[in-house]
Amino acid sequence: MAIIIRKDQEKIYFSNSGIVTEKDKKIADKLDEELKKGIKKLATEFLEKKMITKTGRKENALMVWFQLGKFLLNLAKKYKMFGTNEEVYYWEAVYDHLPKEIQRAPRPKRFKELTKNAYRKAALMAQYPWSVIYKVGKWAVWNDILDNPKLLNDKRILDWVISKIIKRRAGHKEIRNFLYAVSRRLHKIDTSVLSSNELKSKLAEVDSFLYF
Repeated sequence: MAIIIRKDQEKIYFSNSGIVTEKDKKIADKLDEELKKGIKKLATEFLEKKMITKTGRKENALMVWFQLGKFLLNLAKKYKMFGTNEEVYYWEAVYDHLPKEIQRAPRPKRFKELTKNAYRKAALMAQYPWSVIYKVGKWAVWNDILDNPKLLNDKRILDWVISKIIKRRAGHKEIRNFLYAVSRRLHKIDTSVLSSNELKSKLAEVDSFLYF
């Protein structure tokens, strides 16, 4: 498997193995074209619907991130990117196709970090239905949630946190305190070995001592 990354306008085929076959190149070319056309189509639709401006301001940020995330999620699934050694290149490649109307700021320093890439976060958010997403809150809230490694390592924790946020309808500051408390309680605990009941018991401790 290979992913196309552009360096100084030069198209380079990246593979974690260091070996790129002709078959790999054909698949990478196809993926690259789908990224290009899909993002361009979304950008056009966002402008037509006035969800973004030509200067790159997002008038309906949450919906923009959701629709971008949904497209990138489906494409990642189609090419079976999640969990592969090449996944990090996929999310890096997204930036090669973003127009200024969507990404007006320079690429952030941490965009190459898998867990910090904003467009990967959008894809993870888009795994949830819109009826859940908008109840959780603005994109800034989702960004904080998905910036938390402990939540991403175990979807059961992420689902629990989301359900609590929706139920309590707290403000952004309270949500940040809540996320910190969850991380602190589960610090150095490998939750993958816990049963659902054991995990619920530990999360209930957060619920009992933190007013949220």
